Amino acid sequence: MEDFIFTPIVFLVGLGIHQVVLKRHTAAEGQLLTIGFFGHVVSSAVQVLLVTYYYTYGGDLLVYFRNAVPIAEAMRLDFAGIAPEVAKTFLHWEANLPFEVYGGATSGSMTAAAAFVLFGVGNSVYAASLVFGLASYLSQVMLYHALRPEFRAERHRDVLVGATLLPSAVFWSSTMLKEPLIMAALGPMLLALRWLAEGRRRAASVALRVPTAVVMAMVKPYVLMALSVAAAVVYVW
Repeated sequence: MEDFIFTPIVFLVGLGIHQVVLKRHTAAEGQLLTIGFFGHVVSSAVQVLLVTYYYTYGGDLLVYFRNAVPIAEAMRLDFAGIAPEVAKTFLHWEANLPFEVYGGATSGSMTAAAAFVLFGVGNSVYAASLVFGLASYLSQVMLYHALRPEFRAERHRDVLVGATLLPSAVFWSSTMLKEPLIMAALGPMLLALRWLAEGRRRAASVALRVPTAVVMAMVKPYVLMALSVAAAVVYVW
């Protein structure tokens, strides 16, 4: 039942956010962005169907889902007592929880992130998958804005396609897994680094860099390491 209630709600919220995005772009950009938006929406549902009915072993999505649901339920019963401990689990801190969190270190962080999302969407796997897909969509829009100034105006369409419409990137960044969570952090991080390099929007840059760096460090630290080296080279150059 939660799938039929919360999934349309998440979609409508995402559609509203997409409308705001469209107002900040030209009509030509908007056409491509709309394709990207619905690509993420459809992919998020297909990902759930794929691991449910095609892969015989289920897939990591369902593993995180099944292990995060009890945590989300516990937060509904005692949010003030459970949620801070789940946040500690995400941050790899020692947590005092009445149950064992699936996985250690990075997998524990992913389980905690899934639990927070499921807490908000009523344990709906389709809605949770869509939340991650929409976050990736917004991140890729930010990625486009981070890259666009490096190219001539006549190439901006190509940059937009590369940042938001590559089929493999759209599909695999649209579900409740570590990689989509990193994708959701990558766009804001790169946009913040561009602002830093240009010496503008310093407060906004910090506001984007700090949480996205934490997400990367907790879920896939080697991505943050590679990005830090690359950013330093580009900044000095």
